[in-house]
Amino acid sequence: MIYKTLGIKRWYVAVQQARYEKSQLRQLIPSVAEQSSKQLETFFTAHHIAQKGERELVRRTVLDTISQLANEHAIVVVHGLGGGGKTAALWHWTKELLTSADPQQQGRYVAIMAAEDIQAGCLANLFCDWAHLPSQHVWRDQASPEYILEHLSMEISRSKHPILYLSIDAIDEEQEIQALTRTAITDLLGWFWKEESEVQRMKRLPQATIVITCREMKIANRWLHLNSPFGDTEKDLPNVEVTDFLPEELLEAARLGLPKELSARIESMFQSPILQKTNPFIRPVDEEILEALRHPALWGSLLALGDPNVQSCVLDGNPDALHELAKKITHWFYCKAQRRGQQLEDSELKAILAAIERECRAENLIWHSRAQWIKAACSTQLTVEGRAEKLYNEALSAGLIVRGDLNSWRWRHQFIGDYLMASSPR
Repeated sequence: MIYKTLGIKRWYVAVQQARYEKSQLRQLIPSVAEQSSKQLETFFTAHHIAQKGERELVRRTVLDTISQLANEHAIVVVHGLGGGGKTAALWHWTKELLTSADPQQQGRYVAIMAAEDIQAGCLANLFCDWAHLPSQHVWRDQASPEYILEHLSMEISRSKHPILYLSIDAIDEEQEIQALTRTAITDLLGWFWKEESEVQRMKRLPQATIVITCREMKIANRWLHLNSPFGDTEKDLPNVEVTDFLPEELLEAARLGLPKELSARIESMFQSPILQKTNPFIRPVDEEILEALRHPALWGSLLALGDPNVQSCVLDGNPDALHELAKKITHWFYCKAQRRGQQLEDSELKAILAAIERECRAENLIWHSRAQWIKAACSTQLTVEGRAEKLYNEALSAGLIVRGDLNSWRWRHQFIGDYLMASSPR
């Protein structure tokens, strides 16, 4: 009888505790929603990704594909060459989720983190941060995503699954990730991999979806050493490739971002030769420059020049104007590298790149080795081998260089090499 009474008391205490937690959560939900939105703003501001309003190109096809896959799968990979706009695509996608008037999208939670910031129990800590709970709160000890999803789902109908969209940016920076962080990422992806297996097996919607960005699909696959949830080890995870601008995207970007007379020059390059002859007063665009401007990071640098006269000269292929464009994109690269831990001034980073250019000339259009990059960078005595390799990875991420195989690379734009050589003393 005593044991039975003790059992009832424990049950009663557990029920009361559950009711108390549920009551607490109902009060915290508005704060959680507000803080999740602020977390996104903070992340994108720190990464110099900002919405420019109506004059910014929204890559509709990319966003729609991400949305479709994220609603149906627990893991989605957004991949493409460095500087191609993967993080910008995540920005547009998350902003649309937060501002959507669609009742099915409202009430869901969205978060984004850099791969290097992932820690054990990161979802629990993220939720508790949103809710302004103290650092020692018991909920922070919940390592399992299910517990957090149960909290977040209190005010959400099951028809609104996924409850949470979690984006992990730059998972390809794996060489810079610490051992504990690597373990935490593996555990986190393992849970979503298991969830994807259940989604495929039971033909249901995912409880939550993780969207990861990387340069190559094989990098994403390398994190997951499990059987494919598709029953086919050769089949890739659900993925979206973010490529250079398609011709129609470049045209739209020009109409949105450039003065009318400059966008007309770009538009004329995609017209038939007969139509081009009917507009003899529209100067053509240098064909190599037109192709280079399909690189989203370089296009952004063109817009950042601001001066229509300089932008026009860039379209002509004028060397002085191209130097200004190269100066703009390399400065963007220096800021990116410094934000990621390169403790060097702009002039020092420029001297390192110039030394690499002298050793590995852009004008040769040949592949160079990673070892050549590191040796040339260290020859300046401004950096050491580990930081030189990190700078190499940053250059890949920014699209300043492109990779051949695992250990080879080349400059993406020859005129950047010309600028580095012309403006740096030997």
